[in-house]
Amino acid sequence: MESSPATPWTPAQGKDVLPHQSGFDDLMNSGHRHGSCVDAGVVAHLEQPSTPQPTSSPSIAESCKEHLKPMVGMIFDTLTDVEKFYKSYAHEARFSVRVSQHKKQNEEILFKRYYCSREGCGCEAHIVVKLGSDKKYRISSMIEEHSHGFVSPDKRHLLRSNRTVSERAKSTLFSCHKASIGTSQAFRLLQVSDGGFQNVGCTLRDLQNYYRDLRSKIKDADAQMFVGQLERKKEVNPAFFYEFMVDKQGRLVRVFWADAICRKNYSVFGDVLSATGGVAPRLIIIDEDASMKAAIAQILPNTVHRLCMWHTMEKVPEKVGPSIREDGEFWDRLHKCVWGSEDSDNFESEWNSIMAKYGLIGNEWFSTKFDIRQSWIPAYFMDIPLVGILRTTSRSESANSFFNRFIHRKLTFVEFWLRFDTALECQRQEELKADNTSLHTNPKLMTPWDMEKQCSGIYTHEVFSNLLDEKAKDPMEVAMRKKISDSRNKFEDLIQMAKNSEQGMEFLYSSLSDLVEPLQKIIPAATVNKQDEFESFLGSKIPDEVEIHPPNDIKSKGPCKRIKKSKEKKAPRKRKRGKCKQVVDHDARNCPNNTVG
Repeated sequence: MESSPATPWTPAQGKDVLPHQSGFDDLMNSGHRHGSCVDAGVVAHLEQPSTPQPTSSPSIAESCKEHLKPMVGMIFDTLTDVEKFYKSYAHEARFSVRVSQHKKQNEEILFKRYYCSREGCGCEAHIVVKLGSDKKYRISSMIEEHSHGFVSPDKRHLLRSNRTVSERAKSTLFSCHKASIGTSQAFRLLQVSDGGFQNVGCTLRDLQNYYRDLRSKIKDADAQMFVGQLERKKEVNPAFFYEFMVDKQGRLVRVFWADAICRKNYSVFGDVLSATGGVAPRLIIIDEDASMKAAIAQILPNTVHRLCMWHTMEKVPEKVGPSIREDGEFWDRLHKCVWGSEDSDNFESEWNSIMAKYGLIGNEWFSTKFDIRQSWIPAYFMDIPLVGILRTTSRSESANSFFNRFIHRKLTFVEFWLRFDTALECQRQEELKADNTSLHTNPKLMTPWDMEKQCSGIYTHEVFSNLLDEKAKDPMEVAMRKKISDSRNKFEDLIQMAKNSEQGMEFLYSSLSDLVEPLQKIIPAATVNKQDEFESFLGSKIPDEVEIHPPNDIKSKGPCKRIKKSKEKKAPRKRKRGKCKQVVDHDARNCPNNTVG
């Protein structure tokens, strides 16, 4: 064994202790001189203690279990085994490991060094392993002593080499993101379920970096993977329909899809533009958007284009004076005229009467609305089914509000698809619950009439029976998911049963450990890299050659937030100006008291 040129710190009276204050100050100053050579966990430990501390360094020989200590001549099958062993030793001794240089020949690593992470600050503790003729690695030399103190036990989990994103953490992270739960909340869930931050195995930043790597990996292939997801949906269920369009540069510009349930709903209600064999909707309701109006007239010339009544009526208070705005009779007559007119003649007669009584005949806005009355007044749409229900865009805005709880504009395509699929399942689950309630419970009747009772039974059966459709799923996949769920539940039950007994937990832990070797014989251990993990989460391969590229960032139609009406906007703040000594809303540059010259 090599001897360390640095003077090792020795134990004091056989106990693990820390350096005295002058040594503490020297160590901190040394850390500042050498840059970022102090591990994050060590930095946390080296902050000024709030309680008196002992005055010497710990001894590895006394603080570490014998079977974990490295020794010259120890043999390992692979470098992975070496790194795992030395990091376990470092975890027990409470220092961090840095993997250093190696020598390679014919794609084989001949030797490799593993240092203490404080090597840049003068600590020379390390091990060196070399490849032997039997293709196994042996510790050829080492220095055990460190020239610094170790972190306290409560900060051991913060050491960099002791942190790793475990398979459980990855699974929790992916499941949470599918459910639109962010990384921070996923980490908090791990902290609670694992019994504390020290048991999670990584920090929040480690988890964030791992998910950042996923987004970086799929960045260029995002659009192609999204189209691939749609193609797999079609392979599972031929009733699934999708189409997409790319520009001359191969960038995705348009994409549309509809599953079997969407197409079934369209055949019944006809509310949405979808894959319907060329059948256009009879009615489209939007706000007063000129570009949408032109597009509908060009693409769907036989579809009736109707304006949202709610958006129109919301503007009335801005177009009348204060006296009319506070007149209750005006509002009663206007609402009855707009919403309750039975035919066009009735509407026009009442409208003209209202305009004449309240002096609005010359009002430009009301005149414009009367000119386009056939595009927003219900009396002109009586020949279209559901006209009494579909009078505003509230249904589509309600759907937007629902999906906005799951998705946002910064998601990649594949992230959007995973969250959208989850949202759609949640929505349809609620529909099934409502359907079940309608089928197996009796609605409350408002009258004793037999006709009401008969109609309530007929209509609820018809409406909700059309929603009873399920996605086609692979029976093997369904069975496997059921077994995984049952296994997790049984394992949780065993933990709850044994957690209050040390003997019980020891038995459970040893029994699980005994399962590892026979399970490895059934399923050979496979090296899973980060890309394999990402592809497993996304449900598709990340292509090496990308033919469909993500679109360029553009400003999408419509604002990100609702535009406030004039009556919602705050009036300019008035302040006392120094120049005119008045409380006004202008400033010195446009003060009316300014003189020219």
